[in-house]
Amino acid sequence: MEEKSLESLKDDKKKPKYAFQKKKTGVPSSSPSNEPPKNTVSQALTIEPCLSFEMLDDVAESLSHQNRVKTVASVHSNEMVDTRIVSVRKMTAENSEKQVMELRLKPLSPFHFEPGDSIGIIPCNVENEVSELCKLLGLSLHSRFRLKKLKEKKLDLYLRFLLERESLEVGDVFRTWLDIRSTPKKSLLRVLSQNCEDEAEKKELQDLCESIRYFNEIIQPGTTLSDLLKRFPSSKPTLSNVIEELPALTPRYYSLSSSPSSPYLSIIYTVILQPKPGLCSSFLSNLCTEFQDNQEGQDTILPVFLRSSPSFKLPKDTESNIIMIGAGTGVAPFMSFIQHRAESLSNSTEVPHSWLFFGCRREEEDFLYGDELVELAKKGSLSRLIPAFSRKESGSKTYVQHKLMEHKEEIWNIFFQDNAHLFICGDGFGMTKGVMEALAKILAEKSDVSYEEATEKVKELKKNGKISTDVWG
Repeated sequence: MEEKSLESLKDDKKKPKYAFQKKKTGVPSSSPSNEPPKNTVSQALTIEPCLSFEMLDDVAESLSHQNRVKTVASVHSNEMVDTRIVSVRKMTAENSEKQVMELRLKPLSPFHFEPGDSIGIIPCNVENEVSELCKLLGLSLHSRFRLKKLKEKKLDLYLRFLLERESLEVGDVFRTWLDIRSTPKKSLLRVLSQNCEDEAEKKELQDLCESIRYFNEIIQPGTTLSDLLKRFPSSKPTLSNVIEELPALTPRYYSLSSSPSSPYLSIIYTVILQPKPGLCSSFLSNLCTEFQDNQEGQDTILPVFLRSSPSFKLPKDTESNIIMIGAGTGVAPFMSFIQHRAESLSNSTEVPHSWLFFGCRREEEDFLYGDELVELAKKGSLSRLIPAFSRKESGSKTYVQHKLMEHKEEIWNIFFQDNAHLFICGDGFGMTKGVMEALAKILAEKSDVSYEEATEKVKELKKNGKISTDVWG
């Protein structure tokens, strides 16, 4: 995985990690997305280390999880806030293919946000994976050390922070600071090769740097450093080699589904189990288990920080019409939108249009916040609730873009004619692409322009802020 510095976290946009992935993630590419890059001959480059270390006998400084989150929050000019877990709720049916959980948190200090904002959560690595990596490196979890800088080079913020510490503990660094699950970079493969005692393993690691093999054997299967150390047991990288080559653990962001007037912060997350358990979902699930198993009334604390969304915001004019389009957990910010709008317009005689197109697999399995949304629609807080179920018994798959086409007359009037704001949240490739294409079709049909011209006009609406997106993938 390409190393990502903490400074780069200020950029909210998700970019393709590899050039040959660009088409898959929605960025034009000259090569098919399902093919690996063209083969290139690897070079046995020598990697000069920037760091060294010395083992110590003294007591290590504490690198608590709270300290880690506090450091990352400072990059965003935000403060870390401790929250207490108040409740955990399963949002999907037992037979659902995906398990989605709602987590309700109580901030222990003032926390102000606007609808559309997210909270940042820094996970910890799984303990047995930390122990396994330490064993493979021949290190004790409780060994103490100090990092030293060998040469002048601009280092990432997390490395500069670790260099400033007088004493560190191996387990702390691997547990809370380094992404030990990250895809090894080619530079790490070369470092492992340089530290091989077996010549055949040395050559094999060099050959893995060739693009096709790197894609097939490293990127595609999600290979980790621990996997490589088990495959090439003669490689003995130093502790400083590993710290220098592994990227920092980065925050995971979750849209707030609660109203800013609520005393609680609510988020929803998908529990990822395949092909490997998700790092942050595992971290949150372990916290939820700790909360549910707690018989002594002790608080389960989760430190978070705010990430404000400058573009994914309700229009300042509260009487503006809005159209919300989301799928799966993409409904989260719209719950905040709807509740906040209902409160703001409680004394208004005329309520503006507020439409929600929501996509999921089956109504009885994963219609997230289904009961709450139906109730909001009955109260008039939501003008129209239009679900799209993609796994109906009939066999036909219905997605949100199909529902847009079914309501093209209203979309034309409310969005294109009456200047409504349109929001998209969810899958950044399939769903978003389908929605943008549906909007272009409606515009082309109603305004008598070509589909190509309509596509450019829809892109211009997005550029001008009439279409706002909060997407991933």
